[in-house]
Amino acid sequence: MDEREPPIPPGHQRIRWKNARGKLLHDDYTERKPGALQELQDYLNSTNKR
Repeated sequence: MDEREPPIPPGHQRIRWKNARGKLLHDDYTERKPGALQELQDYLNSTNKR
């Protein structure tokens, strides 16, 4: 985890990914459908392989 990242809000999970230019990004989400966050992370990770 990057020490400069803010704390994860209660009830959220953090997703981290690297964009096509190699920049590390993150965002916090609440999962409403089981497995949805993993699907999102898999998708975001797949988009940087161009």
